[in-house]
Order: sequence, then C-alpha cells, then structure tokens
Amino acid sequence: MNAIAEREVRAHELAERRRQAIAKQILECLNGKTESVLLSWGFNSVPWPQNRQELVEGIEDELIKKYKKCFMAKFIQALSDDSQRIDLQQAINQIIDELADKTHANMTLGELEALPC
Repeated sequence: MNAIAEREVRAHELAERRRQAIAKQILECLNGKTESVLLSWGFNSVPWPQNRQELVEGIEDELIKKYKKCFMAKFIQALSDDSQRIDLQQAINQIIDELADKTHANMTLGELEALPC
C-alpha cells in the first residue's frame, strides 16, 4: 500500500473511532452518567452542549418522525413484545449513529482532537 492510501485508511479509521466516541458520549448522557453532551442536530450546524432532557426530547422527536406520529403505540408495544423492543432499540441506535455522524462532521479540529479515542 502506498503512503497516500495508508494515510487515507488511517484517517478513515480515526474518524470512525471519533464517531464511536461521540456515540458513546450520547449513550452515557442518556443513561445519566454525564450531565450533557456536545451535539449537532444537522449538517452545517455548530455543535452545542445538550443536557440529558434536551437529548431525550430530540431523540423522541426523531422517533416520532420515523414512526409517523404513532411512536407512543410503538413504545407501549415494546414494553411487552421483545421483537418490538428490538426494533425500537435499533431505531434509537440508528438515531444515535446519525447524531454522531452529524456532530463529527460539524466539530472543529480542536473539538475532534479532544475526543477520547
């Protein structure tokens, strides 16, 4: 592998580790282990600190969009149906991954370098 291709592979691997670190921070905030997390909800928007309540509300909004206003019915079904619970968890994980991607894309170099990875 030539030097340019090797640098590209390393850069891609570093970016993936950083996205994983952001996703982990989101999960820690959701689980109450941290007070807030630096997030960007869209591309070309500056990341800003979000507290747990804002994060939960944002994820709920995304779930409502995904399930076309019947999120509460999906949630109630998931309480007693393992397959529905798995579907709901996968949807939440997808939202978290998308948030990590958007946040990573909008972070400054200093913010990216501060990530623990």
